[in-house]
Amino acid sequence: MDNAYYCLQHLRENDKFAYLTTLLIPYAHRRDIVILNAFQVEIARIRFMVTEAIPGEIRLQWWRDALNQNQTEAKANPLAEALLEIIEKHNLPKQDFDKILLARAFDLYNDPLPLWSDFETYAGETRSLFLRLTCLVCGIKPSKNLATACGHAGIALAIQQILQNFACDAARGQIYIPSDVLIRAGADKEKIINGEMHEGLKVTLNDMAKLGREHYNSASLALSSLPKDAKIALGLSLACILPVFKIFEKEGFNPYKKSSHLSQINQQWLLMKARYFL
Repeated sequence: MDNAYYCLQHLRENDKFAYLTTLLIPYAHRRDIVILNAFQVEIARIRFMVTEAIPGEIRLQWWRDALNQNQTEAKANPLAEALLEIIEKHNLPKQDFDKILLARAFDLYNDPLPLWSDFETYAGETRSLFLRLTCLVCGIKPSKNLATACGHAGIALAIQQILQNFACDAARGQIYIPSDVLIRAGADKEKIINGEMHEGLKVTLNDMAKLGREHYNSASLALSSLPKDAKIALGLSLACILPVFKIFEKEGFNPYKKSSHLSQINQQWLLMKARYFL
C-alpha cells in the first residue's frame, strides 16, 4: 500500500473534517498535505488512546526519535516514513515538529493553564505551527503576514476545539480554558468537572467564543494579502469556525446537554463555500 494512501485512510477513519478538508486542497499539494494532516491527527489522538500519561509520553518520544535519530525504525511505520519524505522534500524545519510534540505532552495531564498567555503558547505550538507548515508545503514563502495569519488562525482553531470538546474534556477532569479567564467570569472548576452549568461558566464560554471570533477576524484580514494557495489552505481550516462560535454565543446553550458539532453535510457545504465561492 502506498504510504500516502495509508495516510489518507488514516484521516478518513480518525478525523472526517481533516479528511474532507484535504480532498479540497489543490492537487499539486494534496498528497503532501494528506501526510502532514495525518501526523497532526495521530499525535492529537494519543491522549484518547492511553489511560495514563507515561504510555503517551513514550509514544511522543518515539516520534521525536523517529524524526531526529532513529530514522531506520521510522521507515517501518508508513506515516513516519512518509513524513520524513516531505520534511526532506520541502526542507521543513524539524524544530517545529519538536515543539509540536513537546506541546502535545500537556494533553496527557490534567494540569490547568494558569494564564491566557499560556493558552496562546499552547495554541501556537499545537495549531499555528501546523498551519505554517501547511503553507510551506504549498510553496508559500515565510512572511510577516503569513506568521500573523497562522498565529491568529491557530488560536481561533484551538478555541473552536476546546469549546466543541468542552463537555468531553470536563468529564475526563481536563479544562483547557485558562484559569484567569475562569476566575474573571466567576466560573467554578469543581462544578465544571461535575457537569453543572452555572452563570460563571455561561459567561466564560460566551467570552471564549467572542475571543475566537476576534482572532478569526484578525486571521482573515492577514489572509487577504497572501497568495491564493495560502488562502485556500488556511481558509479551508477556518471554514467551520464561525457557526460553532455562534452556537456558544446563543443564550441558554448548554454544552453538557447539546452537541455543538456540525453535521457532515453542513461541514461539506461550508468547505465548498470556502474553496470555490469566497
